Amino acid sequence: MLLSLGHGDRIVLVDAASPADIQLARAARAEPDRKAITGAEAALAPRARRGATATGDGDRFGYLFPGAATQPPVAGAKLDALADAMVDPAGGSARSRLPAVMTYYGQFIDHDITANTDRENGKTFTIVGETITPLARDLVVSGITNLRRAKLDLDSLYGDGPLDHPLEAVMRDGAAMRVGGETDVTGQFPAMERPPLPADTACDLPRVGPLVAAGLLDPTAVPPELLTPGQPADQSRKALIGDGRNDENLVVAQLHTAMLRFHNAVVVALAPRNLPARELFLEAQRFVRHVHQWLVINDYLPTICDRETLDAVLEARAPLYRRFHEARQGQLPSGALPMPLEFSVAGFRFGHSMIRNGYDYNRNFGAEAKILPFASLDQLFQFTGKSPNPFLGAPTLPNNWIVEWSRLTADIDAVHDARPIDTRLAPTLLALPNENGEPEDLMKHLARRNLRRGWLLNLPSAQTLIGELAAAGLPVSRVLTQDELLSGATGPALTDGGFVEATPLWFYVLKEAEIIHGGERLGPLGSRIVAETLAGLVIADPDSYWSRAPNGTWRPVDDLRPGGLEITRLTDLLRAAGVL
Repeated sequence: MLLSLGHGDRIVLVDAASPADIQLARAARAEPDRKAITGAEAALAPRARRGATATGDGDRFGYLFPGAATQPPVAGAKLDALADAMVDPAGGSARSRLPAVMTYYGQFIDHDITANTDRENGKTFTIVGETITPLARDLVVSGITNLRRAKLDLDSLYGDGPLDHPLEAVMRDGAAMRVGGETDVTGQFPAMERPPLPADTACDLPRVGPLVAAGLLDPTAVPPELLTPGQPADQSRKALIGDGRNDENLVVAQLHTAMLRFHNAVVVALAPRNLPARELFLEAQRFVRHVHQWLVINDYLPTICDRETLDAVLEARAPLYRRFHEARQGQLPSGALPMPLEFSVAGFRFGHSMIRNGYDYNRNFGAEAKILPFASLDQLFQFTGKSPNPFLGAPTLPNNWIVEWSRLTADIDAVHDARPIDTRLAPTLLALPNENGEPEDLMKHLARRNLRRGWLLNLPSAQTLIGELAAAGLPVSRVLTQDELLSGATGPALTDGGFVEATPLWFYVLKEAEIIHGGERLGPLGSRIVAETLAGLVIADPDSYWSRAPNGTWRPVDDLRPGGLEITRLTDLLRAAGVL
């Protein structure tokens, strides 16, 4: 479990003045960062404890082409100038034809499979400094452990278990997952209307305060990271979930809530089988995991990827990821899957550009303007348990803030789309709320953080990676010309920074989507990185849905129809969960 991991938390502590082998030895002996573990003994939560240090155990990061040419040291100011040129003052108005929900499903997917590439430790693995010097790749691979299992197995939803540790046990209610209740604020806002779905009041993540008040959670067992600052345990607004990052903005928190409800709908659908509670939980968990994996392959990837590239990846069964996996077999614990840094630090961060500065969120904060004409991104960060003033004093989510998923899933107009995948970011992402870490100007500025992190962790340039793929027999079908790369407001910063022939990978992935597909989907390089990784994780996992029938032909309807529904898209899952 990652109860309260923030983007600035320290994980690995080393001495930058020491040689690399000494650094790694000290990192391996470092005390685990307790913000990343349950507080359980190592025997009960071994993965979480391993993952918080650089012991060499657990799931690992790696490079698709570890021998690729490296980047030279660069002035941090040059990366920052490129990052600053990426702001979209208007928040974006062009159509992407990508449902807004896919922005946050992507974030949910990311939190399920990767963590710990965005931490600051103030020493070796730091993005602070006037000059960013790429680290040796063997140091990066040995010094950073993936805090998530890279299996799309929803440990972000279920935790590490089921285990018998008290904290994790409280997340469950028999075979069901515990869901939090709403706070009724209708008396405070006479004009408001509670959204009609869900029909019951289970609309929020399970939160510590109500669990303590109900006698379900011992207040003396609550770790400090699950306490709202300055409040006792029975007043804490923090969520008790498998990954605390899913409470950093309200849309992903509401999506996590929907996934909890979907699990419970599956439990109901399985009830006629008369299984004991533990077996019923495990059977429901297995089905929900397989549905999630199936939707990633059959709904999410077709929505965001270049179709030709995706088809090639699936037809060849993720050849790039298989090669990457096979090369690392001797370096991994049994069953562990490696995670490409090109994916987690660059390729999959394309979703940052899809985030809007505000949404037609529900009837209270939307087109009807019963309270406000839209929900700003700032507000969506405020109405979570990680906010400095969670829920403006309410113990749980106020019921005027329940999401209406119909507004985030419909293909209506530019207002309801996600932002285009391009090199422009919503202004709020350059001054992020709810972020910790020093220096604040870097940790809160998402574009600066992404560019500096990618350079520090020695990702190959886009041009280098394109060349490596061609040499591996996987050529990128369309490469940007220099004029295309330099088009738009970011051109001067690319030229001044010396990035024209050695372009930061994250930036190039956004630019090719902007140029080749008008921001409506990833270009061929970004699609190759993303599709190879996500499909590869599923194909390489012997417990995934792909392994249940030849060539991944299993479908959710082959097993179950939760709520009487055939699950073919993410929207079907939301309907079965009773929220759409």
